Amino acid sequence: MAQATAVHPNSALTPTGRAQMVDRHLIDGAPIAHVAREFRVSWDTVKKWVTRFLDQAEPGLADRPSTPWESPTTTEAAVVARIEALRRELKWSA
Repeated sequence: MAQATAVHPNSALTPTGRAQMVDRHLIDGAPIAHVAREFRVSWDTVKKWVTRFLDQAEPGLADRPSTPWESPTTTEAAVVARIEALRRELKWSA
């Protein structure tokens, strides 16, 4: 049985593990459901990596940044200062 090696908490497999998973489906002809069970991931996960590999080849199996494309706007410093002052004044900690 193949080993799933974690890279970080949001990643079930390393790029090498993803390549093995994709090969198991595309080269060996194993059904996605069987590959998913073997690698202990969901059917959707196997399908995602197979699709990325077919679209982008080997680079498609690399980790992508988990940071959002856009960050929400920050609160103005004057508003933050006012909120902090009110919290101190009213002794709110939450």
